[in-house]
Amino acid sequence: MMLLCTLFGPKAAGELKGYHARLMAHPALCTELTMLLHVLAADVSHLPGEADLPADIPLALHASYSRDEVMAAFAHVRDGRLVQPREGVVFHEPTCCNLLFVTLQKSEQDYSPSTMYEDYAISAEHFHWQSQSTTRSRTEKGKRHSEHRERGITPLLFMRKSRKSENGTAMPYLFLGPVQYVHHKGEQPMSILWRLRTPIPAGHLRLARVAV
Repeated sequence: MMLLCTLFGPKAAGELKGYHARLMAHPALCTELTMLLHVLAADVSHLPGEADLPADIPLALHASYSRDEVMAAFAHVRDGRLVQPREGVVFHEPTCCNLLFVTLQKSEQDYSPSTMYEDYAISAEHFHWQSQSTTRSRTEKGKRHSEHRERGITPLLFMRKSRKSENGTAMPYLFLGPVQYVHHKGEQPMSILWRLRTPIPAGHLRLARVAV
């Protein structure tokens, strides 16, 4: 689903067999994709690891994914299309995972004043994150953050430098893995301190701090 949605768009999620057949009908393209995978594999700067995720979720720790790829990894399909959320928090009820999408460097051109959240790494194991601007600690959304252990919810953190790359394409997210609630301050938004189960790699940690 991740591959087909990347190639054909969100509609492919609702008809996987049909779009898989369309891909297989073009052997030259399949060969070129296979060659591209070998080229990309040779350019990998670090090997991703096991993320220790609940259920069968095909995400690797410290690998990079587009938001569509993340949604496809959770098979999050509605009305025959891949769900494409616009908000930075997505609760996936079937797996009890709370997906937290963070953009470190925010511009006034791309983000409204109410979504200019203060998100940054404090250390390799601690991350300061702000909830959506309407979230209160006593609401259901707020409790999914502060009471995630008691509710059996797994928060997952995805981080990217900016919304777009230098060539104007959408930047992928680095999957930082599961996080645990430490404490929070304030309301609307809640300023939450998360503890990462696996430390942020050194190169990405410098980026997350510089973006403050």
